[in-house]
Amino acid sequence: LSSGINAEYGEKSVRVFHLDFGTFDTVKENRLRLMHQKFLDEIPFLAQEMFLADVQPLQDVEGGKEYFMEAITDRWLVAKVVDRSRDGSMRVHLWNCESEMPFSINRGLVDNNFAAQVHELPGELTTDCSVYPSSTNYTQSAT
Repeated sequence: LSSGINAEYGEKSVRVFHLDFGTFDTVKENRLRLMHQKFLDEIPFLAQEMFLADVQPLQDVEGGKEYFMEAITDRWLVAKVVDRSRDGSMRVHLWNCESEMPFSINRGLVDNNFAAQVHELPGELTTDCSVYPSSTNYTQSAT
């Protein structure tokens, strides 16, 4: 968290990191609420730090973040863990499983010139995506 005076509003604001999406937001200080200590002690962390395996973002290329966010937002994904570091973070191959042919997010970034391939990427997903419901089925069953 970082805080300061927001020139636009003339009020104190705080920069907040959203664990669920990995994004930042600026929030007016008076909108923040304290969380009771028991919730911090009893609720396990729900976010897991992950990095895309075998690709490296290209510098000075516009649109990569937007492409990635579009590829993952509101999608059924499978993350195949390639490696886990000592700090608990994981390197993954990320797959979109919403169609009959799973789509590699890692490869999509490379093919669209948003990332460089630094190691060989898998040609296909070896996990059966059919166990994951389509977004249409999920939407219907959730209502």
